[in-house]
Amino acid sequence: MYNIALRRLPVHLLAMTDVTTRSSRKMLSIATEIGMARGLEGIRARPVALAAGFSPSQVNYHFGGRDALLTAVHHVVREEQFSALSQMLESVSRMPLHLRSIPGFMASALAQLAHDARARTLLLLELDLNAAKSGPLSSEMKEQEFWDCFDRVFSLAAGVAWKWKALFDGALWCAVLDKDPISNAAFLSRLTFRFASRLNGLDDLPIPDEVRGDNHQRERDADVTGRHPRAAKIIDAAVRLLAKGEKIGHRAIAAEANVPLAATTYFFASKTDILAEAYRLIYDRLVMQAPMTMGLSGEPVRLDGATRENQFLMARLILASVRDDSLQPLAEHIRNSRGRSSTEALRKLGAVRADRLDGLLLALCHNGLNKLALHFPPAERPLLFSEKSKELLSSLFPEIC
Repeated sequence: MYNIALRRLPVHLLAMTDVTTRSSRKMLSIATEIGMARGLEGIRARPVALAAGFSPSQVNYHFGGRDALLTAVHHVVREEQFSALSQMLESVSRMPLHLRSIPGFMASALAQLAHDARARTLLLLELDLNAAKSGPLSSEMKEQEFWDCFDRVFSLAAGVAWKWKALFDGALWCAVLDKDPISNAAFLSRLTFRFASRLNGLDDLPIPDEVRGDNHQRERDADVTGRHPRAAKIIDAAVRLLAKGEKIGHRAIAAEANVPLAATTYFFASKTDILAEAYRLIYDRLVMQAPMTMGLSGEPVRLDGATRENQFLMARLILASVRDDSLQPLAEHIRNSRGRSSTEALRKLGAVRADRLDGLLLALCHNGLNKLALHFPPAERPLLFSEKSKELLSSLFPEIC
């Protein structure tokens, strides 16, 4: 399974890690398996060496350190993902042209990655997040082959495929939140067909949030800013722990907030409730950036090429909620509230008929963790990503751009 992917490694990685040897292939295979089972933190020299029957020094000798090992694993997992997607696309290419549906293919592909290939997808999202800290993602042959083929199979006009890529990269973060294949498939189908309608200038008559009773939900949710000062300190502490990438528990939160341990349970029924409020705080901050991508103010990424911290916080919170079974209520909370604050932002900008699905499209398409931004050279990211985001959003919401 790994031999083909290993042969595709860039020349500088081949020279650096000596991946052509049987030992390094075994180490890489085991590192990938550990990552899929335990997450990115599990990929370290000692556990890989123990599982492979080597010493930690041998792992470091072959891969030159953890960063090079993660780079090699990242390459292999991405190759596997896009090989699977290419096979799905090949089956679509054999269908008559009038039966090929981009929204249908996208919904199926995202559902497959979120469920059948869930472990690999979660690891890849973690690896993408890790790579985003240090600079642009490396160009990957298999990924580019897939999107070139996607363009040909669906006979797309110039400048359209990248818009679907932007949706795909963002929607995958939402798709992994739901472990139920049936409900997730329905959600992804609705999302992708809405996206297609918007790109084609069609209005599929969204249902206003008021009809769904969202106003009642907003009134029921307590405003973080109106909380007791100590409760606000606890929420801020949870956000800081997320930023550090540290494990979150009642003791850790209490220590970070410098409050008694009992305070965390006095103000919040569970750790999930603390993180749910942290999610609302992060998401509200994130949505404030949405108008920025429409040229009103600011930039979605900094001049040094890094994405804004709120993007990382949201991604880490999603990954924590899907990897920790005790946080499943948090995953459900995040899933059910997707797009609510973004909808309010759209309405303030003039999209009075926008519903929550439109709000989610807004959030997905201006996400600074999108590979649309990360493939740009760091110094060029702010300007290019802002231009691309504005172009995409103007085609989705022409009334506000």
